[in-house]
Amino acid sequence: MGTKIAKFNDQDSTDFEKCLSLIMKHEKITNDQFDVIYVLGSHGGRLDQSLAILNTLFKHTKSSETPLFLIAYDTLTFVLPPGRHKIYVNTGLEGSFCGLIPLGDTVRSISTTGLAWNLNQHKLTFGAQISSNNSFDGSDYVTVDTSDFILWTMSTL
Repeated sequence: MGTKIAKFNDQDSTDFEKCLSLIMKHEKITNDQFDVIYVLGSHGGRLDQSLAILNTLFKHTKSSETPLFLIAYDTLTFVLPPGRHKIYVNTGLEGSFCGLIPLGDTVRSISTTGLAWNLNQHKLTFGAQISSNNSFDGSDYVTVDTSDFILWTMSTL
């Protein structure tokens, strides 16, 4: 089987974007669809690199149906597309904080249940109001009803 080395002359995309493009190419060639993509050790350290990774996460989620999860040492991060979502937060693997960050566009309306400080048809915009440093209210799950793509991040044990 061996290891394949892919060389790119493209300096306009990040290594993470190049990796995802190889995954998408593999799916197209083999006609095999991944159920989910987990990226381990995905962020931390340099802020510019972390922001580039989050940018790629947003771009991927907007252009692909394959869920992409970033798993760092103590954080789980993913993007929720528009709609209603249920996130289970009483599995014993969760830490104490979570956040909803509108990195891509303004979120025109977002409502939640299961958080210490729920949102009720709030408008969130990066550079204005965001929902950071929230926590869970003890419920088994959090619901998020969002009009637009939103980044969900939570601490893990």
